[in-house]
Amino acid sequence: MKKQLLKKLSVFIIMAMMFSASANAQIMYTDINPDIKDTIIATGIIDSIDINNDGIFDLRFSGNRTYSGSWGPAPTTVTYSVSLKVTPLNGSEIKTNSTGFPLKMDQNDTINSGGNWNNAAGQILCSRSTSAGPLGNWSGFTNAYLGVKIISGGQTHYCWVRMGVTVTMRGSSFITTIKDYAYNSISNQPILAGEMGAVPSGIMESSLASSILLFPNPASRHVTIDLGKYNQHTNLTITDINGKIVYATTENATQQIVVNTTAFNEGIYFVRIQSENFTEVKKLMVRK
Repeated sequence: MKKQLLKKLSVFIIMAMMFSASANAQIMYTDINPDIKDTIIATGIIDSIDINNDGIFDLRFSGNRTYSGSWGPAPTTVTYSVSLKVTPLNGSEIKTNSTGFPLKMDQNDTINSGGNWNNAAGQILCSRSTSAGPLGNWSGFTNAYLGVKIISGGQTHYCWVRMGVTVTMRGSSFITTIKDYAYNSISNQPILAGEMGAVPSGIMESSLASSILLFPNPASRHVTIDLGKYNQHTNLTITDINGKIVYATTENATQQIVVNTTAFNEGIYFVRIQSENFTEVKKLMVRK
């Protein structure tokens, strides 16, 4: 059954200026909260998304699955074919590799006019069957980026969608997770995979900051920031989406910092932890 993503989920939209060495980019970022997860158990449309939130869908995800036989005691007679597909809509195109499959991109990869683009329907993200080896680039990745080009008002805009695709135990179905997406509202300007635009000083939220924990997140009355192994001399600042500092402190040999968030407005904030040898940025949600 077709699901209209923006009606189903709580969506947070950020408009902010991103100043970088390459260009002045105005990024519209949408955080899907909670992430949407679907398992391909039948043939049909999984989800459609509107990347620039103009009421017109840009991508449609669909699944295809055929299955016969049973997994009972050996010998089994099971045959199956399962695939996850994406279709660009309304003039959109998807960045692909040289063989035509949607490209799995990493954080900070550049999405621009270069490379291969494809507007065909039913492009295979991943496919498996009992009679053929796996196809596509997306099987087994929990955090990767899909490069997208959309047309809005006759202008071209470059975008990313962050997704994960995992294979079930027997390999006969896929679980998809759509996490967030963004686009550059300045036409014909590139965007970096994962670029959100509101992170202070041009630093993206790092996927490697695994030892630094924020909890609870979303926060209501307070948030605890666990510095993990970085519990040395540390400068910590929290900024809102406009770059305004709402909290700042300097700590030495402190593992946990508790911040009162009762005076914070609802929305997205960025926690920046900086010492002599590293800088990390984590995203914080505040809800009342």
